[in-house]
Amino acid sequence: MKVDKNGKPIEAAKDDGQPTAEQIRADAVAEQTRISAVNVVAKDHAEIGKQAIEGGWTPEKTELIVAKAELAAERKQNERPKTPAVVGMRGKEVDSNILAAAVSLHAGLTDVEKSFGAETCQKGADLKLHSFTDLIRAGLAATGKVLEFSRHETREFLQAAFSTRDIANVLSNVANKFIAEGHGTVEQVWRKIAAVRPVVDFKANTGVRLIMSNLLQSVGPGGEIQHGELSDETRTVQADTKALMFGVSRKDIINDDLGVLSDIPRRLGSASGRTFNTDFWTAFEAAVAAAFTSDHKNTTTGALTATTMGVANQLFRALEDPDGNPLGILGSVLLTGSTAAGPSEDLFISQNMVGGGTKSPSGNRFYHKFAPEQSAYLSDAPWYLAANPSAMPLMEASFLNGREEPFVETVDADFNTLGVQMRCYYDYGTDFAEWQGGVYSTGA
Repeated sequence: MKVDKNGKPIEAAKDDGQPTAEQIRADAVAEQTRISAVNVVAKDHAEIGKQAIEGGWTPEKTELIVAKAELAAERKQNERPKTPAVVGMRGKEVDSNILAAAVSLHAGLTDVEKSFGAETCQKGADLKLHSFTDLIRAGLAATGKVLEFSRHETREFLQAAFSTRDIANVLSNVANKFIAEGHGTVEQVWRKIAAVRPVVDFKANTGVRLIMSNLLQSVGPGGEIQHGELSDETRTVQADTKALMFGVSRKDIINDDLGVLSDIPRRLGSASGRTFNTDFWTAFEAAVAAAFTSDHKNTTTGALTATTMGVANQLFRALEDPDGNPLGILGSVLLTGSTAAGPSEDLFISQNMVGGGTKSPSGNRFYHKFAPEQSAYLSDAPWYLAANPSAMPLMEASFLNGREEPFVETVDADFNTLGVQMRCYYDYGTDFAEWQGGVYSTGA
């Protein structure tokens, strides 16, 4: 006879086919334990976990099903392409950067490998793009599409082309490269006398002259440091926007000329460079009357010779701060228009100067001393002895966010325009800076 823990006999259960309370509790505990174990095994597979609980699967069976599902998912993942690029046109790899490199190579962009890298350039060359149609077809291939229209069906052709952003990105990318190249073909003499300054908006920024009124002073016995005084002369710097819109016309598309994507931006880049130079030198010459005066003691006369160069150099070395102390800054640039361009080069490259009927020393004391710089935008006769702009700039060029080249972006064409439109804008300002940065000669 069975007894309980107190030694009392336990009556045998009646065998009527119904579970006892102890059995019900034991089954409930077992089921809860199974569900908990299944949830642990299938924690990252909610659907499998649901099936396992409802189907009464053991944790071991659930673990086996989970393992099979994860193995199948891994195999499927390994079958997917590992790069976003699509193999398209003639079995070659295609993406927007490769397309831009291909167009740039075709159009003869300078230093194209520097812009895109050797590997991308090789992939671009492999595409062998020779026409606008080739570009559109390759761009569509990158997204798994096929060009179904000819260039003579202009509207449908363009709609197909711009069904993906790749073509728009290529146009902007290529245009910016050739804009910069065209911009760089215009003279950069302005850099020889100007400081470059980034600005964050188009507001007029007012500042004082760079020349302070004091030298450093001795520290007092108690350690006091005296305050310096800034000049009361102010100047302003302000950027503005110049812009122009251009486009690839329906005629260009039908002619199927890929070169139009480089020719137009090159010309526009050159135009932007000429626009900047016109504004820069106009601002410079407009300031001459007020900046170079007898009061400032930085003006002289006479055509450029060794003698007048000596006078200008003496004036430059005598420039002073408001307290009468020498600036101690040396001239480094001999800036001229067309009249003094030849003499300025002679003074720079000739070790000996030979006079006519007048005897003169054979040595040239200005040999390799002042770098000659001629600007086509300056008036012919005047010439200037200028400081290095890092020491004392005559001019200041400001660029929005520090970008020194114009910017191009693709825009949607108007409804009545069968073509592709792009807009170019250039954010800059040109302002006179420091009159102590140079000496001016009328040249006559």
